[in-house]
Amino acid sequence: MTARPLSDRIIAALLWTAAFCFAAGVFFSLTLFFPSLPPTKPVAVGLVTILRYSKLRDYLGIGLFFLTVPPLTIVFHRYGERLRPKGTVPAILFLAPYLLAPFFYLTTGKAGWILALPVVLSMLAPRLLNIPRSLFREELRPYHALLFCEAISWILFRYLVTGRRFAHIPTLFLEIVFVAALLALFWIVAFFIARIADVRFERVVTAGLPLVVLPFLPLFWIPTTHPRVAIFIALLVGLLIRKPLSPRATWRLCAFVILPALIYLVSYASTAEGTQWIDLFHRGESIGPASDYLRGKVPYRDTFPLHGMLEDGVLDSWLMQLFGRSLDVSVVSGVIVGGFLAVSIWFLGLAVFESIPLAMLCVAMGAWTTAENNRTFFQVAAVALFWYALKRNSRWSAVFSGVFAGLALFFSYEIGLYTIAAAVICMLVGRVLQPAGESGRVGGPAPRFFLGLALGTAPFVIYLIARGALGDFAYTSFIVIPRIIDAVWSLPFPDVVGTFRQNLTLHTLSDFVLFEKFHLILSPLVIAIAAVYLIQRGLRRRFDTFDGALLVLTVFAAVTQRTAFGRAEFRHQYFAAFLVGPMLVMLATYASGRWLAGQWATAVRPVPQAN
Repeated sequence: MTARPLSDRIIAALLWTAAFCFAAGVFFSLTLFFPSLPPTKPVAVGLVTILRYSKLRDYLGIGLFFLTVPPLTIVFHRYGERLRPKGTVPAILFLAPYLLAPFFYLTTGKAGWILALPVVLSMLAPRLLNIPRSLFREELRPYHALLFCEAISWILFRYLVTGRRFAHIPTLFLEIVFVAALLALFWIVAFFIARIADVRFERVVTAGLPLVVLPFLPLFWIPTTHPRVAIFIALLVGLLIRKPLSPRATWRLCAFVILPALIYLVSYASTAEGTQWIDLFHRGESIGPASDYLRGKVPYRDTFPLHGMLEDGVLDSWLMQLFGRSLDVSVVSGVIVGGFLAVSIWFLGLAVFESIPLAMLCVAMGAWTTAENNRTFFQVAAVALFWYALKRNSRWSAVFSGVFAGLALFFSYEIGLYTIAAAVICMLVGRVLQPAGESGRVGGPAPRFFLGLALGTAPFVIYLIARGALGDFAYTSFIVIPRIIDAVWSLPFPDVVGTFRQNLTLHTLSDFVLFEKFHLILSPLVIAIAAVYLIQRGLRRRFDTFDGALLVLTVFAAVTQRTAFGRAEFRHQYFAAFLVGPMLVMLATYASGRWLAGQWATAVRPVPQAN
């Protein structure tokens, strides 16, 4: 007996699963009418009668499940065999929506959505394959990125203006479904206009460019009283655009202007709050010294900035002199500066991969592995510029990397120190690993980096000299703080072994993976894996551009672990993990092989095969 091909067996299994899920969706739809059943008669006192609960609901539910799901599964399976299209991919697209029927019950609670959505999606999904492949050729990829920017801009505009979700039930799963449907709708409309009006796809997408301005209007037009007028004006302006942008200009506009601005908008809008409690411990580290500086005191001579003089009050005092003495000035400054962290991770991903999708993945992974913090922005910016200077031999990138390192030194003393130390280590290691003919390329950024470092630190050094506090800064930062920091600030590393030795259950194991303890060891694990790969590549003398980027990120991440293991708790581990997200993306790109690198990041060098 000849065995069926693997693809046929996969489709057969998927068909049975889809039939069962859709049958379960029918059952769940019927249970929505159960609340109308009468409660159990109060012939005696019990929990059921006190709650006025209908036990008929339970008995009818289990009976209805046995009577409906098995036979309906057979019926749907037979209809599925008749209706499913030929071919593996079309069949998968046809069957996949039926798998979502139980999830639609959990998230919507309405029979129409449970039954209608899978049917509609299953009819539409295979038709996506009928879209001409010429619309997805390589030279049109920048225009697809621009169309994505326009769609996301409209969605953000709707969120910011109305303050409501798309879904009628506030669940993340249903909201993702609605957002994905709206994104797909933009592509469908663009393809439809291009085909009906007989115009180029590039021109249609370029005409929607004014839509990217919409989400920024609620920041200045408060409240946005007539949002429909704004949309109408944007569309009217788009009709006046006749000539499409060039592919290169479109890619640069998306990568360097629109997407960074949208990322900052999301970061700012998700962090800013109308009201905020005053945390006297953390907020007091800033507003307390700021009050002293406004009364004439001098940093390091009259106060003790633990983090850095800008973070601990000096920046707030300067801003309060400009905008008035208010706590809101301190709160808003932290939100504004902290919002740039996601933007700096975006540019870091762009510098490493030169790919919009992979840079977006870096931002998404960064949001999972780290917390928004205004101190870490300066180091990520320095890392991105430092790698770009090494990769492109860019003089100005090396200078500005040093400038950000200098700013970090006075904004957050330890972050600045780690940035400078990691940059020096990278330059030394790079000089050792690079072939002799290319040593100048690695060593070249060194003088320009230190020039930028001097420029970045000069204004603050002059400020301290003018107030006679430069010696106090040096003594406090390089003698006093290193001597006392472990005694007064550090925390012991929590016990992560006891979970496995004392009470190992599925519950404790899931808590370990999903909550704080796993994040405490995630960064060291990622750094160690990257180090193993880099050492192996170095021993084999096969170091290339991809490995150089991973080396830079690994060194900076490893040095910054000093703050995570100094105050070994969840919050500070988060602050030290801002480079782990991009490193995970790089390792995943390498592990997934040439296919992922070729599909998503054509500008990245072919991923090396392990020897």
